Amino acid sequence: MPLPAFLIIGAQKAGTTSLHHVLSQHPSVWLPPIKELHYFDRESNCDEHFTKDAYASLFDDAPASATCGEATPCYLFHEHAARRIHGVLGDDAKLIVTLRNPASRAYSHYLMNVRKGYEQLSFEEAIEAEPQRLRESELSRMRFSYLARGDYHEQISRYLEYFDRSAIRVYIFEQDIIPNWSQAWSDICGFLNLDNIPAPALAQTNTARKIRSPLVRWAMQQPRLKALKNKLVSRDLNLRFRHMLTDSAEPVASSTRDSLIESRYRDGISKLETLLNRSLTSWT
Repeated sequence: MPLPAFLIIGAQKAGTTSLHHVLSQHPSVWLPPIKELHYFDRESNCDEHFTKDAYASLFDDAPASATCGEATPCYLFHEHAARRIHGVLGDDAKLIVTLRNPASRAYSHYLMNVRKGYEQLSFEEAIEAEPQRLRESELSRMRFSYLARGDYHEQISRYLEYFDRSAIRVYIFEQDIIPNWSQAWSDICGFLNLDNIPAPALAQTNTARKIRSPLVRWAMQQPRLKALKNKLVSRDLNLRFRHMLTDSAEPVASSTRDSLIESRYRDGISKLETLLNRSLTSWT
């Protein structure tokens, strides 16, 4: 059965779309046409629903000789995904994790929700409302987990309960991906047993954007229009349209970012440094 050899499991808004895009250009790699399958982060708690045959059917179109993979950033955060992935793929799966400054990640997540029409609160109000929202429903927990998704130490530790360290490769977006892309690409190819071809250009394809027109915002939020657009328009053309109709969003204020690091993430970053045996000074 054409089961995937690797999964890009997150974190959300930490470069997973760019990584999915460049890996899709490797001649030996096959990725599903839909980036996020969301197979292992379904709401059901019954592990019996997550079977090898059902998962393999999502890769039926892959060539027999291809190295298959998928990218669903919610897997890192979802509390049951690690157990489910191991239950289906066992010890053979290779997992790629990309991490980003948790405060910057939270703000980018917030801007994405504003663009999609999910969020009407200010960033500060959304952070204040997060604890209550996380308790409301599974959908609310996955959608509004701005700060909770930055608790990387807890999330990676959960995967280490099921997978050996050698099966998990962690890249820091600000330290490994952006400034050292060629080296990171070589490491990824080695990790996945792929031919080390020249590194494809790394384009940040899913950066936070602000929609200029209320009419465009409304149109982009209509499921049927969005599905039709994605069916008829190529990914590259989609990205061009998006950049034509939107403006770059302002980054999170440095004072807000620094305050979140101190008040929410300082201890977790220290624990993560110990877990990964590396410095994360670019976040602090």
